[in-house]
Amino acid sequence: MAIDLVVRATPGDAQRLIDAFPTDRFYVPPLEAVQAELRRSRGGLFNVVDLDSGLKADIYIAGDDPLIEFGFREAVVHEAGEVSLNVAPATYVVVMKLRFYSMSKQDKHLRDIRSLLHVSPEAVDMERIEDWVTRLGLQKAWARCQEREDLDA
Repeated sequence: MAIDLVVRATPGDAQRLIDAFPTDRFYVPPLEAVQAELRRSRGGLFNVVDLDSGLKADIYIAGDDPLIEFGFREAVVHEAGEVSLNVAPATYVVVMKLRFYSMSKQDKHLRDIRSLLHVSPEAVDMERIEDWVTRLGLQKAWARCQEREDLDA
């Protein structure tokens, strides 16, 4: 099980980002590796692992990706105790999962989308999905998702 986090950061923020995860509790990549990922204009990613539970956080770097910018701009704020969390809108999650499916062909992404559409249809803006699908060339992935009834199990 993993949580996906998206951060806006520069290579100069690498040490501060690493310091957010105490090394006695978490595996964090070396400073140079985090800096290298933060230098990418698109597709930067590194993982942080909780040493006790093995749970993983996939930390994606925002870069200059218009879809990620949409996710930040439309984020919904949820309160969790004393912490405010900016959570990506469901529409963003659907499109990002379509992107991941398009790259990996892993059905888990389509299952996630279909589950989200089943459980929270009111949270998804279908017109915006169609717009992003066209902009990003994800028509085949979207059609595959819509036709795969076997994913509803």
